[in-house]
Parts: sequence; structure tokens; C-alpha cells
Amino acid sequence: MSSLSGLRSVRRGATLLAVTLAAIGVVVGGSASTVAAAPSNFSSTTMSCTGPFVYGTSFSCTVVVKKSFGFSSADPTGTVTVGTILGRLPAASCTLVGDGAGTKTSRCNMSFTPIDTGLMLPTAVYGGSGTYWGSLDIDSLTVSAATLTITANDDSRGYGSANPSFSVAYAGFKNGDDETDLGGSLACSTTADADSPVGDYPIACSSLTSPKSLVPLWTDHYSIVWVDGTLAVGQVELAITPDDEVRLVGHSNPAFTVSYASFLGDDTEADLGGVLDCTTTAHEASPAGEYPITCTGLTSDSYSIVYHSGTLTVLNEPGAEVPGGSAEVLPGDEIEIDVHDWSPGSTVTVNGCGIVDGEIVVDENGDGHGVFTVPAEVDTETCEITLAGSDRTDNPAEVVLSLALLTPAGANSLPLATTALAALLAGLGLVMATRRRHAHGHILG
Repeated sequence: MSSLSGLRSVRRGATLLAVTLAAIGVVVGGSASTVAAAPSNFSSTTMSCTGPFVYGTSFSCTVVVKKSFGFSSADPTGTVTVGTILGRLPAASCTLVGDGAGTKTSRCNMSFTPIDTGLMLPTAVYGGSGTYWGSLDIDSLTVSAATLTITANDDSRGYGSANPSFSVAYAGFKNGDDETDLGGSLACSTTADADSPVGDYPIACSSLTSPKSLVPLWTDHYSIVWVDGTLAVGQVELAITPDDEVRLVGHSNPAFTVSYASFLGDDTEADLGGVLDCTTTAHEASPAGEYPITCTGLTSDSYSIVYHSGTLTVLNEPGAEVPGGSAEVLPGDEIEIDVHDWSPGSTVTVNGCGIVDGEIVVDENGDGHGVFTVPAEVDTETCEITLAGSDRTDNPAEVVLSLALLTPAGANSLPLATTALAALLAGLGLVMATRRRHAHGHILG
């Protein structure tokens, strides 16, 4: 440590003058001293401090008091007090301990934790003892700023979301300081915005300042070091669900479509990679029932894709039949028509052969029943009864019943039969064929 040698010379000269005046009885400080009461030895005080000299960090000093002139051979005794202007070093004192063996030198140690920064002029004052005049030493040392590290806390969010409010962590506060002692306003930012792709982005913070020293040159208490954090932008879930579909038995599967939940921002399915592939276990010959629709094939850097299943419902084609009966059918008799697998709650119109011009109401199960009167004259070779309505997919459909022969009056009573029984009854003269016409133009025999 450097010392202020000029200041020390002035101090020592003043001390010698005071001692001399006191010895000859001159009034010093408003009171007279006599030779008999005056100490007989002069002392010198020196202070040496060992760093580091950093704000809030303890360092030690050794004060040495020794005989500089006089007649006594005793070591200096008493205490030494050290302080600074404005208390920039907390005041401290220590009790001298002699070096012994006639050295006429004593010393003591003390520690300090600076509460300010900049140039310090600590003064060590020896108050004197019964045989020693007091003395002092003014040393000089410079306390530097402590390091305060401010680190942006890592954070995360999903793709397409707004950035969170960033925060920081502090390391290195001294002397009970905290962030409220800092000046300025914390400002943190990142290069990522809501449209930034998945990845890691730096979080940088700034704009806080250190408190200053109590005296010019207004040095900082802290040297602030800023450390970036990381914002992790991660994938968000995108659910892809096949749209439910319905078709009839014997038809090809439709082209499957899907719904997305949910894209963010301006993203659409065009931003996905890969090729959508949707399949089902149902084929044309599959019976009526429900079959799963599953999809795969799409990829994304921004989305974590989750596939759900849809349902393909396969329904029977609409049908109609004339139930058999055991009674003889005569002109004016009634004929019954049953329908099944039509659109629930709809109405089927029935007309043809001059027999009917009416309707059958379909119940919630897709079934219905109608009774119509057989006219007096029927062309049994060309008679066709047409039933028109909606199938269970709500598309237009027709079913045609062809009656080649009705049981004549006086013949044996034979039942009216459906297409499934026609071959068994053909030899008895009753034939029924059923055709189904659909909006697609598809005709089934």
C-alpha cells in the first residue's frame, strides 16, 4: 500500500511541537501541562493493510506503534482506533501487544469490510499511554467495485405463443444490498417472436445500474456482468382426426378427409410435410357395421402431431317386399308392402300398376309398412310398383317391385313372395323381382 508521506511529515511535526510545548509549560488546547505530568516517550504509528480491497469483502490491517524518542524502555500500551471520513470503512479498534525483548514496539490487527468504493484514507490513531505520546498514521487504499452477476432465467413456451415475461437471478450482492438498491429499470428481450420456429433463442437483459460511492468520483459499488438465458420454443400439439363417413353395403369407400385442431397463426395443412394417408378395414363386400378410419403420414417441425380415429359406418341398401299371405287374392283385395333400411323419419312414395298412389312413413329404425287395395284389373305381366325416397345416407333411392302374376280367383291360395322366395314359387306361377335404383345410377338385381 502506498502512504501519504507528506501528510505523515506534517502529522509527526505537529506531534513533536505539541510535546515540546507541553514540556516547557506552554498552554496547549486551553490547558497547561507541566514537565512532571508529560509522557517521556514519543511514538510513531504505521498501518499496513492487505487486500483484496473490494466492496463488501473483508481485508485486514496491522498497526505498529513503536518508540521514536524518549527515556523509557517499556513497550507502548493502549489501543489504536481506525476510521475513515463518512464511515466508508466501519470504525474498529484493537489493543496493542508488545513485541517483547526490549523492542519498544507493539502491534495489533483488525479487519474491515468496506461499505463504499473509491479512494480511502483510513486513519490509525494511537491515543498514547502513561509514558508515550499519541501518534497517528494516514494510509491510502482504493476499494474497487464488487462483481454482480445478473443472469436471465431460462424460460420456455410453445410455438405460436407470445413470449413470457422474463426474469433474472442475482449473484454477488454485498453488505445486505438487493435489487432494490440498483438504479434503472430491468429490460429483457429475445430474438424470438410468435412466428419463430421451434428452437432455442437467447434472452438478453440490461438497463440496471449500480449504486454509487458516497464521495466523488462517484465510483460504482458493483461491476455488473450480464449473462444471457435461453428461451426454448417447443412444439405444440396438433390433433388430426378423420371425418366420420357413411356409405352403403356394396359401395366403394369414399375419399377420406380430416379435421385439424388447431393450427396457430396463419398456418394451414399446406405447412405440413409428408402425404396424408387414411385407411379403413372395410371393403366393398363388408357387411353393415362400424369400421375405424385411421390416418398417418404428415410431419411437422412446429407441431407434435397426434392422430385420432374416425368411423366409417356401412349401412344396408334400402329394400321393400310384399310379404306372403295364405288367402286368395281377388280384385278389391288388399296388398301389403314392407320397407326397411330407408332414412329414419322420412316418407317413401309408392305408385304404379294402377294399384297405389300413396306413401309409407318410415320409423326411427328405417322400417315402414303400408296396405293398398288391388284394383279390378291388373296387367300382371308388366306390373311394377316403384318406391322412391331417401336411403340412410340421405341420398335419393328407388326400389322397384315387379309382380309377374297375382293369384287368380278360384285358384289354390298361394302367398305373395319377395325376390328371395321367387325361385321357390316360380313353378306355382308367382314371380317377383326386385330392382333397386339409386341416385348414382347404380342398379342392383
